[in-house]
Amino acid sequence: MGGRPLTPALSIEVGAGSEAMKRYGKVIYRLASIRP
Repeated sequence: MGGRPLTPALSIEVGAGSEAMKRYGKVIYRLASIRP
């Protein structure tokens, strides 16, 4: 996902979001894989 930062604040928001996805990506994947 290559999004262009419209504003510094938005850029930071997106950065934090991607960090969260990296951090919890495995956990989310496990929960998703457990579901039928």
